[in-house]
Amino acid sequence: MSGREAEAARASLPLWTLGAPALNTYGKGALQDALAAHWRSFQSPTEPGRFARTVSLADRPSARPATTHAMPSGGSRSELVSPALRHVLDTLRRASARRIDVPKEQVHEAADDFVQYASINGLTDETLDAVIDILTTPSKLDQVTISAVIKALYPRNKVPEAIVVKVVGCFGHGESKPSLRTQAGLLRWLVMVYDVMAGYTMLSQLYGILFNMLQMITLRAHICHLLSLLTRRKHVKPFRIQALLELKRVVGIEPPLLGLLQIYKDYYPDVIVERLPPVKSGLFSHPNPEWMGKLRFIQEAQDSDPVGNTDLSTFQIARKHGGKRRKTTHFGVPEVRTYGAVEASATLEEITNVEDFVAKLDKLELPNQLAAVVEDPLLQQLLNLRFSDIEQQRVNNWISAYLSSGIGSHSSGLSDWVKDYLPKLLRYTEYTKTLLPAVEKFLEISLSVHKDIFESDHALELLTFLALRSYNVLHDRFFQPLNRILQAKPCKLIGFYTELLRYWLVMHGTHGDASVPVEAEECIAQYILHVGELCVGALQENQQNTHVRDSALGFFEVVALFPVGNSTFRLVLPPNSLVYDSLYSGEVLAMSRMCGILARYKHIFEETRKRAAAQGIVGGPEYSRAFTTGLDGFTTDVCSCIWLNRGFVDDPHSLGFGLSKQVIGQLGQLPNAQEEELKHLYSLTRSFALAPFSAEILGELEGKAGAGARQRHRGPPTQDTLKLLASNGGLQISWRDYKKEVLSGLEQRGYAGMSELMYSVITTLSSDGRGK
Repeated sequence: MSGREAEAARASLPLWTLGAPALNTYGKGALQDALAAHWRSFQSPTEPGRFARTVSLADRPSARPATTHAMPSGGSRSELVSPALRHVLDTLRRASARRIDVPKEQVHEAADDFVQYASINGLTDETLDAVIDILTTPSKLDQVTISAVIKALYPRNKVPEAIVVKVVGCFGHGESKPSLRTQAGLLRWLVMVYDVMAGYTMLSQLYGILFNMLQMITLRAHICHLLSLLTRRKHVKPFRIQALLELKRVVGIEPPLLGLLQIYKDYYPDVIVERLPPVKSGLFSHPNPEWMGKLRFIQEAQDSDPVGNTDLSTFQIARKHGGKRRKTTHFGVPEVRTYGAVEASATLEEITNVEDFVAKLDKLELPNQLAAVVEDPLLQQLLNLRFSDIEQQRVNNWISAYLSSGIGSHSSGLSDWVKDYLPKLLRYTEYTKTLLPAVEKFLEISLSVHKDIFESDHALELLTFLALRSYNVLHDRFFQPLNRILQAKPCKLIGFYTELLRYWLVMHGTHGDASVPVEAEECIAQYILHVGELCVGALQENQQNTHVRDSALGFFEVVALFPVGNSTFRLVLPPNSLVYDSLYSGEVLAMSRMCGILARYKHIFEETRKRAAAQGIVGGPEYSRAFTTGLDGFTTDVCSCIWLNRGFVDDPHSLGFGLSKQVIGQLGQLPNAQEEELKHLYSLTRSFALAPFSAEILGELEGKAGAGARQRHRGPPTQDTLKLLASNGGLQISWRDYKKEVLSGLEQRGYAGMSELMYSVITTLSSDGRGK
């Protein structure tokens, strides 16, 4: 490859895949844009709402047409608020100000209506802001009603920072503050919605205020939980460490306080040298997983950004949503945690956006547990730019231990948590485009011990990242056992082989690739022969199965994408039976796809021969004589049938469809009895698959020419009938031009294979040019 071609190929790659050299070559600005674009690729499209319609208070017979109210933030989005909902909020507001003004029954009814509405539809920003206004001021409502309302605060969207600040502002002592039980309930709600906040900048600025409230016994547990989520290295100050240690000596052993102190110690273990009592695992897990599950369901139903999707605008590390920790016999996948960093360095936990990431890239410390890279996209970005063999070995060792702990005996099977881990491994492997040795070893063992996991797509898709090496090694370790497992599912098996070949082509298809192993050429050739035999066997066992044929054609369409002149990826002809089965199956799509494959083969062969001649290569052609003869035979057979109306005619370049002259003679007896000829039955106008299209295209041509009903052609057209039609005042078109129109019409209908093959093989057509 020339220097210009290499640069062009390099420029076509995503910038983030070029690693650290991209930082020096393109600059931080370009790298920042590339990282942001790649980060957006992690976002899954929101699924459509699961509800056909949502339950609304407006569905009541008394409800009047809804009116539109703008959001308090001044956003362009508006919401429909029913009069019934406004009435409920007004009732709660009046009862909160003067309890005597509203009967007790109306208050309870309004609270029940609100809880029912919020639990199904969720609350928009405007409604949530209005309810928070009621709850953050001194209230005359009874505590049971307040607690029920707080529990029903399901945000339909991400919680705006303004609402978070308003909630934090109501904490503390004073006449203008709500009751301590209400404060505790709102603080717990902040913990529950922490993962769906619109931002954390303002809450981080309130860190000092929250920290000073640790003296309040009623709020201390939830304050510690909130601070544990919010704490970053910049928040850990000497005076705060001293205050926590002093508070611990005063109040004694309180698990939430010890948990927060442990987080501080993790950041600065050399400062907090005191030995802390152990804390219970899962101390700061989500306080109400059932509530979080319901919130996720509401947001998905409302077509909002569901809980669990990473907020890509913040470019932050992924945090797991808390839940009740169940007793398990395995170790969990770690989160990104960086301990023992020095003051001059930076950690991933501090990164908030792509600009911050690029600015601190040189100072970023790697986290203690690199195994978190499997689940964390931001850590994947960092390791992609700063990856060494040591880091790769650390990740591989951890995954090896993790998977080994889940492989039981043949009877016990794989642990469920290992099966759940496979999708995460697949996403990580798709990102790195490399199958870790630990994962490969696990899959090899599973092929003989835990075959059931290959019924799912995740394990099979992981195998499509196998590295190119000796064919015998691949066949004995992977292909042979996999063939036995998926013997009853030929489409799935052929699909696997197709994707594996596509992966090899992407990774090693570039000219001059130094990473190509020595035995790659032989491996590719034997691999194609192996899959070809598999396709033939599957077609014989599944007669007239279009899905099997489509899978087989899909594989050889990938083969037809081999680069021109690449010594590693050399063409291997499809099996004769697959070629002829596709061409004469009666399906125009199968015929078109096979013709397209042969046309691409013809192009690669011709271009390779031209390059070899131009470079003065001595020692024989690039492809063997057997390959040349086979390819010429296929193209001659097809073109003789479709274009020349000379199918099954004795020709020195034809393969005769693999049939003997005696068999061809016997086949010709049936059409001869009907005053037809066998050589015409597979032509462009007589073929079972193509005749309907040729007749339709002829009708279109006659319509454009303004031919009347009496001047239109009847039956399959031939050269003689078209001349007769023209002499009778019908469509004036030659037999050759008509067939070209049929090829063009087929191409417009999505069946371009016949046209590509005819124009690449028939000299007179190629000299005319397409579209002439």
